[in-house]
Amino acid sequence: MRPVIVLLICLIVLGSGCTAKVEPPALAPQVVTTTRCARPAAPVLPKLRGDLPLDHPVNVEAMLTRDTRQRRYNNGLNDALDCYDAQVAEGAGSD
Repeated sequence: MRPVIVLLICLIVLGSGCTAKVEPPALAPQVVTTTRCARPAAPVLPKLRGDLPLDHPVNVEAMLTRDTRQRRYNNGLNDALDCYDAQVAEGAGSD
């Protein structure tokens, strides 16, 4: 029985030396409080008339109006994102 115990102890010692090194846990992310930024209201887009060809002046005018309103809405969303980015940059610099 004694040789078995010695063998077991030797195997434990050898096995414990082969373990991988444990990396320290990652740091917690920084939390930045922000104020709510204004966001634009979703635009009301005019509908295209299905009974007319796509290049009919009525549909062309509707598409140009849709394009203008959608671009204005997208610019407003980008402004809101810029507002949040500016707040995060201010919060990160205050530490």
